[in-house]
Amino acid sequence: MFVPKKPIHDNRFFDPSNTWYTYDNKPLRESLEKFAKFPISTSFANGEPRLLLVAVDVQEGSPVIFDSYEKEDGTRKSEYGRYGRLKHGGSEKNPENEGFEHVIRYNDGITSDFVLASCSVPVNYDYTKINVETRPLIFEGRDDIVDPENDGKQALKSNNISLHSFWDGGLLANTPLRQTIVSHREYWYKVKKLEFGIPTLRYGIINLHPAKQEYLPTDYDGVVDRKNDIIYHDRTLFDENIAILLSDFAAFAESLIKLAEKNGVSDEELKRLFAEKTKGVLLATGKKLKYEDLLKGRVDVDFVVRLERKNDSHTVSNKTFDFSETTIRQLIQDGYKEAKEQMKGVTQRVQTELR
Repeated sequence: MFVPKKPIHDNRFFDPSNTWYTYDNKPLRESLEKFAKFPISTSFANGEPRLLLVAVDVQEGSPVIFDSYEKEDGTRKSEYGRYGRLKHGGSEKNPENEGFEHVIRYNDGITSDFVLASCSVPVNYDYTKINVETRPLIFEGRDDIVDPENDGKQALKSNNISLHSFWDGGLLANTPLRQTIVSHREYWYKVKKLEFGIPTLRYGIINLHPAKQEYLPTDYDGVVDRKNDIIYHDRTLFDENIAILLSDFAAFAESLIKLAEKNGVSDEELKRLFAEKTKGVLLATGKKLKYEDLLKGRVDVDFVVRLERKNDSHTVSNKTFDFSETTIRQLIQDGYKEAKEQMKGVTQRVQTELR
């Protein structure tokens, strides 16, 4: 998984104990490339599963989703950053010539670099560098992107490709449920052109950082471990509830529309209502939404399974980096036992809901 690098002595604040211990993840890359076939490109048409990885652009502070499925133009790419009118480029599929500021292209599929980017833990590992294309955008008739290599003095004249630094996506989305729902919707809504009838989403969450702990730690290492668990544990209950609420509201609105049509409300009146602007905006683009946008591309979540590992007396604060053979074998054994026990509760819940 990793090997120690030479410690870096940091004397910036005249602190002799301020030593930086970093690790080289080259062994992880070798393991990945030995057991997985890169690049990874999959397709729903071929009945293949979808791989989504989340990383963070360190300077942008933005989550970036790497996707093994194709986008609406048939290519594989990740777009993020600000959204606006592109100064250059454009196509028949994008007549308004709009897009995101940054693009990472990987038409052949996901590479081992992207996997490393999604698990480059800050401080412990160095940044993972990936080529990113930055496109000039125009806001209110002015160039708004400048050349970072020229101290911001000269506006970009064309697309610029440079290396960006990435960290573990867990910093912003350790349980990337929101990114999963958004990616699911975008594929069926934008690629498959389904405005209604998007396949129902079911998901399982394996939480390696337990939210609940039966005992209170009293030693330093135990306190650090508990702090880490609380920071990184699954916090998607709110996201899940919002997703379900939005779906319920959309279903309710559809029922009201059918009722209105049944009682003689004209198509023109309904169209005027659908065309009205909402108070909200689409978070990714900042564009104002219409009421009809709230109904299109609705994602239903109908089944959720959450399984959570448990801490015990052998748990240490740096368990994330414990890849010793004894620990791995014990975790596998405990995982089977704990999962079977917790699945009993899931089964009971399903049976209750079916009644």
